[in-house]
Order: sequence, then structure tokens, then C-alpha cells
Amino acid sequence: MTREDQLIEKSFYETFLSDGDNRRPSRILGQAYFEEQNREESFDLSYIRFAQGEIYFHDLDYEAAIFKWENIKNELEPWAKMNIGDAYSQLGLLSAAEDMYNSIETSEDTLKSEVALKLFFLYKERGKMEHAYETIKKAVLLDPDYPNVTRVARDFYEENEDDDNAVKLAVDELIRTEKEEWFSVITSYVKAGNTKNFSPDYFADALLTIHDVNKQSFISFTHALWNSYRNEESYLQWINTINELFMIVQHEEEFEWNSIVQLYEETFIELTDGRYFLQDLQVVIPNLLSCWLKLSTRENGLTPAATVLAWNEIFPGHIIQDSIYRAEAVIFEVENNQSGLQQALQLFKTVKKWAEGHSLDVDYKTVWWLEELLNSNIKQHFLLAGFEGSGKTTFMHSLLGEKPYKGTTASMVIFHDDDELSFSQITSTGHRFLENQREMLEHMEETSLFQVKQPCIFLHENQCAIIDTPSLNGSFRNEFFDKLLLADGVFFVLDGAVHLSDEEYNVLCQMKNLLQI
Repeated sequence: MTREDQLIEKSFYETFLSDGDNRRPSRILGQAYFEEQNREESFDLSYIRFAQGEIYFHDLDYEAAIFKWENIKNELEPWAKMNIGDAYSQLGLLSAAEDMYNSIETSEDTLKSEVALKLFFLYKERGKMEHAYETIKKAVLLDPDYPNVTRVARDFYEENEDDDNAVKLAVDELIRTEKEEWFSVITSYVKAGNTKNFSPDYFADALLTIHDVNKQSFISFTHALWNSYRNEESYLQWINTINELFMIVQHEEEFEWNSIVQLYEETFIELTDGRYFLQDLQVVIPNLLSCWLKLSTRENGLTPAATVLAWNEIFPGHIIQDSIYRAEAVIFEVENNQSGLQQALQLFKTVKKWAEGHSLDVDYKTVWWLEELLNSNIKQHFLLAGFEGSGKTTFMHSLLGEKPYKGTTASMVIFHDDDELSFSQITSTGHRFLENQREMLEHMEETSLFQVKQPCIFLHENQCAIIDTPSLNGSFRNEFFDKLLLADGVFFVLDGAVHLSDEEYNVLCQMKNLLQI
């Protein structure tokens, strides 16, 4: 037992006792006092007096104890004053006890904490609640690790139904200690509705702390906060807070966030049911969709992926590019999951309908592309690419057996196998059938999208479609990379008679990096 522990428990007198001496402690101390007093160079009698005061206190002789402690004049004097305050309390002299506690001046943190707790209980007993609040807050601030101080504070706040101070204490201790006990406490407060007065961003650091320490506790805390802010004015602010957290934390692939993914899906449906203004959603939705997709897996990622692409078509430039690449990869790498793709298409149409209900224009080409990739008659789409002069057009004609046009074009053309020859143009506003090849050629410089259906043995046998792209020499290169993930494979045509150019090498490297998602 340390000296501080002895002073707190009033057992300092044990330092004067020895093994084998069966005399009463009071007699041993009395004898020691007598002998010391009669020495020529006497020892400081304050130590013996302090110990005698403890014996009297334990024997309930409080007046004698006070008398002894009033004569302490060494470093034990502050402790003696605290003991005198304890004796006054036992005698029912609470005002005198309060004055004595407040008179103590010390540099010892342990004594400060002890006095603060004693004053707190004294104020509480006397109904001085303002002083009690002030004192317990000082005690926690002085040393939150002091035994029971935070527990006493928590119990006090809960007894007085002081939700604000209870929540603040729990959040501070959660961040400071990273202990599971406080994770459970703050989650219980949220579930009880005690945190609704707090701005969602108040819990940002607590969320981050729990996330780093215990993922399951983080999920429970997040669910509780999510449900508590739902239907509150601060709901959108909460969505922003949780989005910001998921945007910055490192994503652990091996951990499943299925329940959080479900919350994101439910929230997206809630936010787009018409109760919120578009200007508010434009701030919230992009990161919501990015986080929803980030936390999803191959099994549940199709819906957020489709939603990301749909939203990006309506509000281009708002969603981060990495999320768009990931969304494209999720959708177009799905194999043998027609029902899932149909679900994605249905969700896209839901977003489209919502946008149209808000007087927003929706690019028809996006709808067309999604339906094209859902075509059950086509298993694979191949992108045909190359620089001008590489022989790309000759290669395409060798596959198709026909020459629907000569030279390069500024448009993308997708070729299907079909019993009859037909031509059509797909624009942002709709799908227009063309009378003949000449009409298609007249519009091919409009940087549009064209579809050609014709009998083709290669396309029929391989159940595929070929997407012919403009030359990569021009400004089409950026669009080429945007469309790259629409395809299952790429025919990149090179001229075997010449060395690989720097431009061709750079494009191939970019393709490799882009497809490593």
C-alpha cells in the first residue's frame, strides 16, 4: 500500500506498528509520543499526532481526532485538514466541513481529487446542486483516471436526467480511453433519444475512434445514430457526417458492411421520395452514392453501381471519378446475373423518373447503353480501337464482310448480327431509325452513336457485338477511356509494319492502369 493510499484510508498509523507487537495501536502510539517528547532532540511529533488522530477517528472519537489534527504543522497538514472535514461531516457539522475542505491548499493531485469528491458529495447532500455540478466537472477535468470519478459523474448526470452533460462525458471518455464500456454507454444514450439535441458532427471524432478500435461496436453506434436522426431536421447533416467519415477511412475489403450498405440503400430511397429540395440533395447524394458503393461487395454492389452511373448522367461532374470507374466495373463484370442487371435497370429507371419529375433532362444514350448491355442475345461487347493509319477500318471490314462506310468517323458505331440490314441513330433525346446507309453517312460527323444491324457470321457465331470507335489521334481519346469499361474486351489494332509509337504505348499503359480496378 502506498503512502497516499494510507492517507486516504486513514491507516498511516500502521507505519508505527511492528510485527509481533500485540499491544493496542493507541497504546503503541501513546508510548511512542511519550518517548519522543522526552528525547533531547525530539522527532517531529506531528507524524505521531496525525496517526493518533486516525485511531481516534476509527474509534468514533471525532473531537479527540480533530484536536490531534489541528496541531499538525508539517507536510501532512493538508491531509489533516481533509480529515478534520471528514470528522465534521460525521458530527453533522456540514457547514464546518465545507469550510474546512475549501481551506485546503495543496499541490498534490491525489489530495485535490479526494477533496473534490468529498465536496461534491457534501454539496449534493446539502442540495447545493450548482456547486455539485461545478465540483464534479473540476474533478473529472483534474484527473479523469482517478478511481470512480467518471463513474460518479455519470451516475450524477443520469440521476438528474442531465442528458447533455452525460453525453458529453461519454463522448470525451470514449475518445480518451477507447474502452468498450464507453462505446456501450454512448450507444445506449443514442438509442434512448438523449443525443438528438447534438449536431451530428459532434460525434465525428467518436465515430472515428470506435471505427478504428472495434468495427462491430462502430456498426451498432452508427445504426443508433442513423435511426435517431431519421425524420429530424438534422438528418441531411448526419448523412454528410457519416459520408465524410467513410470517404476518409481506409476500406478493409475483408470486413463486411452489409447492414450499413442496407442503410445507405434505404436512405437513398428516402431522400428521393420528394420531401427534399433538389438543391439540398445535390450536396448530399454524390458522396452518399460513393460511400454506398465503396462499402458494397460483388454480391450487393449492383444496385449502388447502377445508381452512381444514373446520377452521374443527370448531374455530371458531381461524383468522384474513382466511384464512376468502380461502378462501371461492378456492372459490366457481372456474369450470368440477368436478374441483378434487370434490378439495376429498374433502379436506373426509378432515378430517371425522379429526375424527370424535377424537370431535369436525362440523357437517353445512358438508358440505351444499359438496355444494350442487358441484351440476352449478346454475351460480349468488344471495343475496336486504334490510331489513324493502323488498319483498324480494314480489320473491321474483314470481320463484318461489309463496308458500311469508308475511312474514319467521328462517331461510335455498334454492329449487331441480325437477319435484315438496318441503321439507327441514338442521341441524347431518343432513338431514330434511318432510311438507309446514305442517311447514316450524312450524320456520322455529328459525334453521335449509331447502331448497324446486318447478317454477320462472326457476330452470330460468337454472340457478340463490336463497337467501332473514332481514331485515337483526335479529341475522342478522353471519351474512349470513359467508354472503355462498357466493353468486355478490346481489339486494339496496330500496324505491324512499323514500330510501336509513343502515343500507342501511352494509351496501352493507360488502358492497363484503368482496368486494374
